[in-house]
Amino acid sequence: MLAPGMRRSVSAALCISVVALGGCVFVQGRFVFHQELTRALAPAPLFVSRFLFDDDGQRALVLLRSHSNSDGRFTQVAGLCDLRSQPPTFQPFPLPLSGRISIALAKSGDGFLSMENGDLYWLARVAPGAVQPIYFGSHPEGRAGFLVCPDDGSMVVVAGVQMTAWDPRAAALLWRRSDHLAASCAFVPRSRRLIGSLETGEIVELDPRTGDRLRLIARHPTPIHWFAISPDGSRLAAVNDGGNCFLTDLESGETIWTRRFKHTTGPQFSSDGQSLLVPTLGADAGIAVVATASGEPVGKLEGGGCVVGLRVRTDGSAYAWNSEGTITAWNLATGKVVFRLDPSASPSFNLPVLPVRLLDTPLPESHALPRAAVAL
Repeated sequence: MLAPGMRRSVSAALCISVVALGGCVFVQGRFVFHQELTRALAPAPLFVSRFLFDDDGQRALVLLRSHSNSDGRFTQVAGLCDLRSQPPTFQPFPLPLSGRISIALAKSGDGFLSMENGDLYWLARVAPGAVQPIYFGSHPEGRAGFLVCPDDGSMVVVAGVQMTAWDPRAAALLWRRSDHLAASCAFVPRSRRLIGSLETGEIVELDPRTGDRLRLIARHPTPIHWFAISPDGSRLAAVNDGGNCFLTDLESGETIWTRRFKHTTGPQFSSDGQSLLVPTLGADAGIAVVATASGEPVGKLEGGGCVVGLRVRTDGSAYAWNSEGTITAWNLATGKVVFRLDPSASPSFNLPVLPVRLLDTPLPESHALPRAAVAL
């Protein structure tokens, strides 16, 4: 039994301990909260998901995202990259992006973007170097697999389980088809001829006005997920999942040559159409350069890492982005690296935006349009 004086001392000591412990918890909680808030608002290291050029190759429509963290959240942003400045500058669009985003860019400079919920935006040029995102419709099934448009940007085709075509300026649905399960599509350069590869392995020409199937070009045993059309519209280079590359005459459907590459992804023609660039992955990572006429190797572009995307500019340079998000450019005439950019290390690309969760809440039904144009 404690004496009354001792009991008062023990009680006071316990009170002091509780207060001190509460203070420590409070201070630690504020510190942890500050850390989490700082981490959330800190610039997120971003990598390139898509990189598309306009006709003069001076600007690119870029889709950037960060790696997902443990709870599936990631940062994602789309915008215009001005390649005339060194290092290039990046101006994001005032659009909240969530989920899987698809983009397309016409040679005219008109861009298109689809949201996870199927909402479609025309990235319209409202002034030299200024773009206004304008909502023009919704793909009926929600998320689009990919978007394609002709060089003049007069229409956009959206593909998924269903395929739709739109006139973005009139905000009008041109047609809707559920009988074409497309693995990939592209317009023939400087035309509105629409070529599609189907999940059946067939490559067909579709009527851009109706979506009707016009003719069979070639038939493959497995789906073609990557193909490119030569600048003059005479050749089609297709690659299947096994790394087999087929060069086909677009008019006759005749196979000109076949060549196998290791773990390849989408090919691209050089700006003059004389060469075909084929990214290769794995231990032999690089970009194989073969002669369009024969398929024989004529060179290799190295130093780009594990390339997952490739685009060619009209000035004879090739831009690729790798699995780490670094952009590398080569002069095709010399094969030398002329430019390299890591968006995660560039102040122009480190953006203080909050991450979003995959399959996040769709945009409100009102489709309120942002009014501020993005100017470069």
